[in-house]
Amino acid sequence: LLATMVMWSTLTPSLRYLKDLSQPLVSLIRMGVAFLALFILIMWKKENLKIEKKDIWLVILLGILIGYIPPLTLGIGVSFTSAILGAILINTSSLFIPVYTYILLKQKFNLRGFLFALLGVIGIVIVSLSKEIKFSTNSVYFFGIILLVSGAAAIGINTVLSKKLLEKYGSLKFTALAMLVGFISLLVHNIITADIYKIANLSLSNFALILYIGLVPTALIWFLFLSSLKHLPPLQCSVFKLLIPVFTSIISVIFLKEQLTINIIIGGAIVMLSVFLVQKYGNAQESL
Repeated sequence: LLATMVMWSTLTPSLRYLKDLSQPLVSLIRMGVAFLALFILIMWKKENLKIEKKDIWLVILLGILIGYIPPLTLGIGVSFTSAILGAILINTSSLFIPVYTYILLKQKFNLRGFLFALLGVIGIVIVSLSKEIKFSTNSVYFFGIILLVSGAAAIGINTVLSKKLLEKYGSLKFTALAMLVGFISLLVHNIITADIYKIANLSLSNFALILYIGLVPTALIWFLFLSSLKHLPPLQCSVFKLLIPVFTSIISVIFLKEQLTINIIIGGAIVMLSVFLVQKYGNAQESL
């Protein structure tokens, strides 16, 4: 599980390295490779991707929420900010769950979970102030933060709404379907924006790195994390995910020469603490 977290931690540094490329195109190739890897796994297990007609629209909605929005916002957000900030903010999806369960599922308002989530928001603000921000539409750094938080918010909605489908179809099948929807959505996006034609300009090294992103910190880490759930309690596995920003910071400082400011250290620690508290005491369930 620790090795899985290390591999997971290479995601945002890899995206940051590719910051000058078209992020919609990077996301498209990433989701395509990840879906293909999971599809091969499904075929190997002699399963299929068939679902009931009544579930098609919900699968499409959730596929957009998990396979289209987060990859796109993460790629663009990291290119505008940093790998370290991306790793911290994209892992805040649990903070939104207490509010979502109250609004979407009409569950009893969880004051404790809400307060822990509010603590996380304070941490996000501290992290965001690690660089001077001009709060205007001209600040790409501030826009990058908004994108990263938006991606986490989309993952949070998916976590709340996907529970029944996960129980019905299983994590492997649901995730593969979500990635397929994400790939198709990103393909349409790239065709409309004409980014699809930029694939001919990709260098061999950049294309290889995108393939790595799709195979390892997207498809493989999901499979390994799911396998860990068979041997360890879900909460313990989720706590291990809090190590991702730590390993990401080490990788980013060494290879990308990013700066680890006091705001990022303190704010990041507060964010990760609030995520842990929401998961443990706020009745939140982490999406796979």
